[in-house]
Amino acid sequence: MRAGQLPLTVRPLPGEWAISWLTRTAHRFAITPRALLQATGVIRQTASTTAAQRRALAPQRVRLLGLSEDDAAELGAPHPTADALRRSQTLYERPSRRVELPGLRYCPACLASDVPAWSKAWNLTTTLVCIEHHLVLVDACPGCGRRPFSRSDWLATTAAIHLCPHALPDDGGERSGRRVRRRCRTNLRTAPAARASRDDVAAQRLFDETAEADPCALTPACGTHVEATILFGAVLDLTDALQAQGVPARAARTRAVAALQEPSPSAAATVLGSLERVPMTRGVPNPLAEALRLETFRHHLSPTRQLELRAARTFLAPPIRDGHRQRQAHALPDHRTPRPKLSQLRDALLPIITDRGGAPLPPDVVRLLLAHVGRPATWARLARELDLPSDLVLSLSPTLRSFQRSGTWAARLDDLENALEQITDQAK
Repeated sequence: MRAGQLPLTVRPLPGEWAISWLTRTAHRFAITPRALLQATGVIRQTASTTAAQRRALAPQRVRLLGLSEDDAAELGAPHPTADALRRSQTLYERPSRRVELPGLRYCPACLASDVPAWSKAWNLTTTLVCIEHHLVLVDACPGCGRRPFSRSDWLATTAAIHLCPHALPDDGGERSGRRVRRRCRTNLRTAPAARASRDDVAAQRLFDETAEADPCALTPACGTHVEATILFGAVLDLTDALQAQGVPARAARTRAVAALQEPSPSAAATVLGSLERVPMTRGVPNPLAEALRLETFRHHLSPTRQLELRAARTFLAPPIRDGHRQRQAHALPDHRTPRPKLSQLRDALLPIITDRGGAPLPPDVVRLLLAHVGRPATWARLARELDLPSDLVLSLSPTLRSFQRSGTWAARLDDLENALEQITDQAK
């Protein structure tokens, strides 16, 4: 035993929650966590979980309990997913959402291991399944019905780490004088836990891996590659959108992850279903989530609206309106493709685009259609800027409606997209 150190040292486990380590240490000394803090120099009464964690990891107390600086730093560090959640809220200017739970969910199989401990991940709102044992995390103690560590009465128990630390509710009977309430002490290792599906486990694993990845690292999603921070935010936004339609949290996230792993946006839209009635998320839109949300109902939009959003792109850019804030640095690669300027469209060599009967469309009509791609301006304004006849706009709407009614509009969008690429190449 080194001078200035207690005779017993309990080393923290990888990813262990600080309160779990404090409880295991107190149990090793056969005293309560509050008594352990007092024995190591805490003078003030410890009455909350936050205060207990802060005082337990104070430098003088860490040295007294025999922990190294690295162990103490690991205990005090937040879970990587918690950091990613807060970073995403700041990046996309989202309203603050709860990151940590008031208490912890738990996996009974993990608590039944040789050295049981409570994981930091169990304290997060986004940790729903145990990827090691393929179990859905349990929300509450089967004995008292409370979520473990949701109250501060764990500070006054000597129970082992796998026993419920809470006091039982007062029965309301007659009593005289002071009385100590009985402890629950239900064995949480025997709590019934539902089996998680393979898709649920895969969704949890991908979510955690994306949270821990370098935010700027490129990650595959729907046939392209996006930054990890975009993919992480897309999972959150699509999960919220599905939950707004009444889908449970775990099923919503599994569906969102499955959609993002599809090879194309159209396949992803099939998995997601229509999100047309889901309100747009406040703050800066996540480009991937908004692209897929629009993809779920893109074909129900008017031809003019589809041109405004951009013709037949792999991903749709969010609509560009006055005052609409976007962060170009976090846009998808496809959104950065330059559009030809209107001055270039006046003199460009236009490809042939046919109507529903196979006859070529007039060059002025093609030029006007291409001018509207990705631009929210009106037809009349674009015609003036291109020096086209004003009556051309009157004949354009019936042409577009005929394309849509005949089912040939999707093919015309592909032709316009190819023409757009050719004109862009000519400009280079």
